[in-house]
Amino acid sequence: MSFRNVSTLKHGDIALIEFHYPPVNALGASVRTGIFSKLQELIADTSIKAIVLKGKGRFFSGGADINEFGIESAKPTLRELINAVEASEKPIIAAIDGAALGGGMELALGCHYRVGSVKAKLGLPEVKLGLLPGAGGTQRLPRLIGPIAALELIVEGDLPLMLKSALKLGLLDQIIGDEVNNGDIAFARNFLNKPIRRLSQDNSMIDAKDRRAFENDAARLLKRNRGLEAPKACVQAIRDTFELSFIEASQRERHAFMRLLNGSESKAQRHLFFAERKALKVPGLGKEVKPRDVKRIAVIGAGTMGSGIAMCLTINGFRVTLIDINPDNLKLGLERIRNNFKRRNLGVI
Repeated sequence: MSFRNVSTLKHGDIALIEFHYPPVNALGASVRTGIFSKLQELIADTSIKAIVLKGKGRFFSGGADINEFGIESAKPTLRELINAVEASEKPIIAAIDGAALGGGMELALGCHYRVGSVKAKLGLPEVKLGLLPGAGGTQRLPRLIGPIAALELIVEGDLPLMLKSALKLGLLDQIIGDEVNNGDIAFARNFLNKPIRRLSQDNSMIDAKDRRAFENDAARLLKRNRGLEAPKACVQAIRDTFELSFIEASQRERHAFMRLLNGSESKAQRHLFFAERKALKVPGLGKEVKPRDVKRIAVIGAGTMGSGIAMCLTINGFRVTLIDINPDNLKLGLERIRNNFKRRNLGVI
């Protein structure tokens, strides 16, 4: 069967499944169906010994298709696809040649091994949409790097981890250079003789001795995110790794995800997400329109912030005019900038 968004390439006994769904390789229904179908074909192919999963372009995958939120997902769901990947008797390696975010990172966690190029970035930002990772992420990540390390990544949901940090934490098993070359996936052979590691069955990183430190970190993070529902749900989901089996905890994760998805808080945060992106698109302004070069900038207000901004702009090569209605404030602001330049040996203005 042919799938427009998913293709396969065989390189001897190694097969590559590559998916392409611009701009961020979101794991919508067509992509999930294509990956699932190709996966079943290659698992049944006795000539194939290992499978590499890769997103084409700047993203491994930006995650679930947010446009599908709130409607019944077509089969296979993302959770079902990830479970099928993990259940494979042939090693499946996620080749991360760009950003693996949200559901994209959850898909990578379902693979038995993960390798990354220098462009690899990994993160779980669902909390920023008032959600938690709902396809097993709150359970597989703690089993890979430990519950304490997983807390910060899931509860804060900040900027994705770059290559070195991901490798240090244990998110990646190998660095594969500048990029993943589709015609040369020999790195997969390094995993042929290694035991398949299914994170859902691996509790080696869950240690009851870490429970007190976990609770201390959780309290700190919840204090920082006081009043928000999603961070609390994230903490509880990770806490479940200490107390419940993977299956039981995954069921609770799913229930928590649906509760948050249907709640007013997540709806508001998702509305803001779309509104911010829509605001960047000006009707009638085509791609052929290029912005003018900025050569001169005016900064209004010569206080601590204004003078600091003026200094940064000056350092970066802009001509800056500092304005303040109070001549004394302007004088103080300019003096502050001169002193900072001298202190940093940046010359005199």
